[in-house]
Amino acid sequence: MQVKRVQFLFLSFLLLLKDPSLAQSLNYDGQDVKRSHFPDGFFFGTSTSSYQVEGAYIEDGKGLNNWDVFSHIPGNIKNNDNGDIADNHYYRFLLKQGGSIGIVGFTEYFEPLRDNELRDNELDRQAVSRALAFTNAWLFDAVVFGDYPAEMRLYLGSALPTFSPEETSYVKGSLDFIGMNSYTSLYAKDCIHSACISGGDRPIRGFVYTTGERDGFSPPQQNDQVEALLQDTNRVNFHKSYLAALARAIR
Repeated sequence: MQVKRVQFLFLSFLLLLKDPSLAQSLNYDGQDVKRSHFPDGFFFGTSTSSYQVEGAYIEDGKGLNNWDVFSHIPGNIKNNDNGDIADNHYYRFLLKQGGSIGIVGFTEYFEPLRDNELRDNELDRQAVSRALAFTNAWLFDAVVFGDYPAEMRLYLGSALPTFSPEETSYVKGSLDFIGMNSYTSLYAKDCIHSACISGGDRPIRGFVYTTGERDGFSPPQQNDQVEALLQDTNRVNFHKSYLAALARAIR
């Protein structure tokens, strides 16, 4: 089966800025990111939660989700509103009979936890690679390459399911786009050659401990001025920095 060209659709950029300095760390130079900075096949888009727009809450064999149940209990929602109809997007989509098939994954980025010693830093850099493999690549590699990441095969062995040739042919390159729902970044620490607290030393985690703190410190909450909050300055700068770094990586 010929592998389709996978387009990356960055949906729902819900980027929670724990530290505004992260934008500067991506080396955004203050210039606007342009469409011409990306390949012709790169597709941009936005999205929202399906519950907020779809409606058709029990149509075509759909089961009840948590919000369906919760919103139908009297008194839980103001005016007893629910998403039974919403924007009726489900039926409007059926009328068009169009669209693309893709998958959107919850993704995170990782940085080495320790930077005090060269050996520890290198071990944590390797831990970053494993963390990415056991999170982002776990979801995406199968549908892009037809198998799970090599790091997962190495550390999980026979406990990891295998694909038959028929299954590989079925899933490999089966998407029109991939969406990355990026929320935050974490620090990663090696748990193969280093002592870790319980949890990080498990094969299913890739022998990686992840945390949002370094040396007992986590970025403080920002007390931004009203105007900065209204203009959402930090988030705008982060988007530009993120896209600028992405464009450089593609080039």
